[in-house]
Amino acid sequence: MNFVLDSWALLSYLQKEKPASDEVKTLLEAAFDGEAILYISKLNLGEVYYIIARRRDREYAAAVLEDIDSLPLNKIEMNNEIFWEAMEFKVDYPLALADAFAAATATNMEAKLVTGDPELVSIEEISVKKLNLC
Repeated sequence: MNFVLDSWALLSYLQKEKPASDEVKTLLEAAFDGEAILYISKLNLGEVYYIIARRRDREYAAAVLEDIDSLPLNKIEMNNEIFWEAMEFKVDYPLALADAFAAATATNMEAKLVTGDPELVSIEEISVKKLNLC
């Protein structure tokens, strides 16, 4: 199966927020074993960086990105199709820009979006694997 991690999912994994982090870990293990393909939008990866940099500092955030590079995550660049699909999600739903790109990436990659973000979970146009923090 194909999955797209949004920022929420990756941050929950990095911060070991259970039970969501365990579910993301299971997906990562499946990807390492060739049983799943995981994607993340570069825009969502950027969001992870700036959230960590603001909470801690840029040096630590850069080190975290290096660690993320060892994970079986295919980083998806923004193309014209993803860009305009994200804009349509922004028009139709009250989403943050990064969330719109996560949704558009999932749709474009024909993948299930892995998130716990309530704004994304409620969108019926995308297939979602819902994560919970408690």
